[in-house]
Amino acid sequence: MQNLTDPSPDARPSQDDRALDRRPIKTRSARLVQTLALVLTRLGVSPNQVSVLSVVSASIGAALLVWEALGARTPWPLVGTAACIQLRLLANLVDGLIAVEGGRQTKIGELFNEFPDRIADHGSN
Repeated sequence: MQNLTDPSPDARPSQDDRALDRRPIKTRSARLVQTLALVLTRLGVSPNQVSVLSVVSASIGAALLVWEALGARTPWPLVGTAACIQLRLLANLVDGLIAVEGGRQTKIGELFNEFPDRIADHGSN
């Protein structure tokens, strides 16, 4: 992804080094995902905002599951839940792209990135 910020000279690893040191995920290089991350970066969306969106998406999905459990008479809550799951996963992928490849990491960004993942991990156990 194109770096849209001016890197400051310091002792930290370069953005290219951080990008290469990441767990390989094939979807990360998909053109649609790269384009989405680039557009959001150019619009000034922070990776932390994307992480918050992932929590909102997961919350809506959970509410839809509750609706289904309470006896919804339509399949739409399950369809909506599936869409929310996919949106949460996409947000989780894109926040990392914006942060690392886009050069938008923040001091508190690790918390924004990890907190929704831990909630999701806990909920699936």
